[in-house]
Amino acid sequence: MRPIAAAPARMPGEGEACASAVGEAGPAVGGVARAPGMGEVRPVGTGVARAPGTGARQAASDVTRTSTTDKPRAATTDTPRTPSAHEPRFTSTGTNRPPATREPHPTTPPRPPLRSLLFVPGHRTDWLPKARAAGADAVVLDLEDAVPAPDKPLARARVAEALAEAAAEPAGGMALFVRVNPLGDWTAAEELRAVVRPGLAGVVLPKVHTAVDVRFADRLIGWCEHERGLPAGTTALVPLLESARALHDAYDIAAAAPRVAYAGALTAPGGDVERAVGYRWSPQGTETLALRSRVLLDVRAAGAPCPVTGLWTDIADLTGLRACAEQNRALGYEGMMAIHPTHVPVINEVFSPTPEELDHYTRLVAAVESAQRDGIGALTFEGRMVDEAMAETARVVLARHAHG
Repeated sequence: MRPIAAAPARMPGEGEACASAVGEAGPAVGGVARAPGMGEVRPVGTGVARAPGTGARQAASDVTRTSTTDKPRAATTDTPRTPSAHEPRFTSTGTNRPPATREPHPTTPPRPPLRSLLFVPGHRTDWLPKARAAGADAVVLDLEDAVPAPDKPLARARVAEALAEAAAEPAGGMALFVRVNPLGDWTAAEELRAVVRPGLAGVVLPKVHTAVDVRFADRLIGWCEHERGLPAGTTALVPLLESARALHDAYDIAAAAPRVAYAGALTAPGGDVERAVGYRWSPQGTETLALRSRVLLDVRAAGAPCPVTGLWTDIADLTGLRACAEQNRALGYEGMMAIHPTHVPVINEVFSPTPEELDHYTRLVAAVESAQRDGIGALTFEGRMVDEAMAETARVVLARHAHG
């Protein structure tokens, strides 16, 4: 395989350059773009790619320009128009436009709920047995912050080996994700080529700012899937919302591609989000409660499945971890990211229904269905009024946890 940065990468059996997979001139994410048919990479200060010497605007639907500011903004599948005085105005990206829509892809597989996603440095894949022993639903093999710069080539090689081993194992085991480096240059694209392969559950994409970043990553991943012979949409995409702009645009980001899943607000102390927003972290989480709630609602409204949150960084404080996890579960999150194997059992327990809860749901469904056969829609069950809506919620929980 030739490095993407050295020459235009080509899909097997086709003569089109890699740029064709991401638009005629390729979206300019992270300040680089490739002109059609050219081998060089050149910086683009405005974030919109132009072919050298042509002055033509990018043809792809990722970005458009306004006639007055000539600054890029996210495009939509609908034709922009000026709303009437009685219509709501949507301003999530600073422009009046209809909301983003998320079109389902016919080959996108269902994403299983994940209670715990444990980070493991990419150059320490020998820690994977510890993650399995802890009971992690998924591991995030990290090629970004957890790996020193000199060890990144080694980490990439070891991650590729771990994925190959996972592909040879029976399905249904611990899922493997990979956090790549930000898509600021073609080095990160080469990482995608190395890790998008059988055995990979999803790509965790850091430093996401707008929906344009997600659409760019979606196209690159789709091209890599094609190269590996994988069905389109096989690989999940987990955008990390680590800037104020990304948190503000959570709906658009979650709706940007059908492969987006497991998105949510990560509010660890001292990290990118605290620096971007300016809050002062506390163990009680009161300063981020509204933020986590709004991002969760945006992700749900966009249709992205299985939102997760995190992180709890105090390794020894399992009591504080449990309180944090319980608060996130009460909000509606389905799992948390973790940094230490000792956190996994606590997280799994919090994000799983108890046997008593499952038995309660089983009895509730039976009572409602029995009443419906007698022509009764609502009834009193164990001291509370229940009807079909409560029964359907119970069925979802029972089906998810394979009970009854």
